[in-house]
Amino acid sequence: MFFLFQFYSCTNNSKKSFISKSHDKYLLFPENYSVINYRDTCVNLDNYNKAIKIVHLFDGDCGFCLNQIKKWSEFIDSYQFSDEIDFIFFTYSNNYNFLEDFLLKNKGFDFLIFGIERDEFLSNNDIPENTSLHTFLLIEDKIKVIGSPIDNAKMQVLYEDQIIKYFESDCKIN
Repeated sequence: MFFLFQFYSCTNNSKKSFISKSHDKYLLFPENYSVINYRDTCVNLDNYNKAIKIVHLFDGDCGFCLNQIKKWSEFIDSYQFSDEIDFIFFTYSNNYNFLEDFLLKNKGFDFLIFGIERDEFLSNNDIPENTSLHTFLLIEDKIKVIGSPIDNAKMQVLYEDQIIKYFESDCKIN
């Protein structure tokens, strides 16, 4: 069964095309990045080695996107599979100092956020500009679902279905 959907039902052919061609493809992580909210942390993306990952790219200069960070934190705290998943957040910003202050002081977000070059990440993965296509469920590093589970019950069900399917296949979690 093909379980690749996105945030809204697709009526746009370019969205459909991206979703279709991305299923079971590897998402290429950026080679150059910096840790935004914990500067003293020596971390490498190789440390994220669980079989299941949720990757979210957001605009650090976008007020709505920043307000979604609190919802991500609440989602992770309440999500039944959180211990079995690596959550990876990539951002791009024109003012990383403001972004860091905002995240640490206003939201109390306890997950690492990696600052990256947006255009490089999008082009290396052939990701369209549409931000509704900037969240990915990866299983064994392959894209299984595209779209954010935040404030979207249907997407949450899709995520859970894919994760449960993985667990039931007798695959081991790192």
